[in-house]
Amino acid sequence: MLQAVRRAVITGAGQGLGRAIAERLAADGLEVVALDIDGDLARSTADACGGVAHQVDVRDLDAVTAIAAEVGTADVLVNNAGIWHKLSLEASTPAQLRDVVDVNVMGVVHCTKAFAPLLAALLLCRLLLLASARQVRDAKVSDRWLSSLSDLAPS
Repeated sequence: MLQAVRRAVITGAGQGLGRAIAERLAADGLEVVALDIDGDLARSTADACGGVAHQVDVRDLDAVTAIAAEVGTADVLVNNAGIWHKLSLEASTPAQLRDVVDVNVMGVVHCTKAFAPLLAALLLCRLLLLASARQVRDAKVSDRWLSSLSDLAPS
């Protein structure tokens, strides 16, 4: 089924799960568009996958929209970018909490909004939203991180 898919856009593709997803999708024959806030990491993933890289902060809707226009078409969007601060809710500053929400929630909204027209034009497309089970095991960091993603969960 994946053979019909041509291009996958992966946020947070510079390392970890995002890079692993990019490598797997490339192995399955998809052209990879690696997005990451760290341009060097995005390029490393793209080079390993034979794809293209874009440095972008998913909190910046205009920047994400510009990349979507440049990409042109996408069959798969993997919203993988995410952050957390290893602090309890009580020890977190308002700026740290805002950072988590801006990346984990608004980053997904921005990327989905920017790439939705490219995905909607296709008969068959895929949109993936990822969350980490690690946060469930570590209660000290899970409160903010999980709550930042709760707005994205289907009701």
